[in-house]
Amino acid sequence: MGYGTVVASAILFTLVIVLVAFIAVLLLDITNVVMSSARTVLKSVRRASAVNLEITSIRYDNSSNTLYINVTNTGSESVILGPRYDLLIDYYDTNNTRRIELYRYGEWQVVEVFVGNSTLTTGGAAVELYPGCTAQISVNPSKPILPGSIVIVVLVSPTGEVARYATGV
Repeated sequence: MGYGTVVASAILFTLVIVLVAFIAVLLLDITNVVMSSARTVLKSVRRASAVNLEITSIRYDNSSNTLYINVTNTGSESVILGPRYDLLIDYYDTNNTRRIELYRYGEWQVVEVFVGNSTLTTGGAAVELYPGCTAQISVNPSKPILPGSIVIVVLVSPTGEVARYATGV
């Protein structure tokens, strides 16, 4: 009988050691996943703080029903201004009806980039906007804008950064 107790104790002890090892490996794996996620979030926060777009002016050409929106990169890193950027326009049309319209890239386009004293025509292509540079975006609202009304424009980046501007036209 004494031998059976020793064997049972040895088996129980082995099971406890295996269980503790399994829990330790599981905890290390969870810690590794959490640390990896924290690094990713920290990298995103650093990137987001280095990217800052600001709408600096808006001009409306009523003869062509076109809004020209100047966007300046005031951050410390360049930005690709193009796909996955959305443009939201809130305005009153000539029937005094409020319109809120969302435009995806392709429904609006970058027409010019201002670098120092130079102006570059883009032909509507996506552009890399360096710090301090300004891009001019054009978009055609679905209806003509009521003269003297307020227009609100919001540019949203793929990572959720927002640039807002309101002006009278």
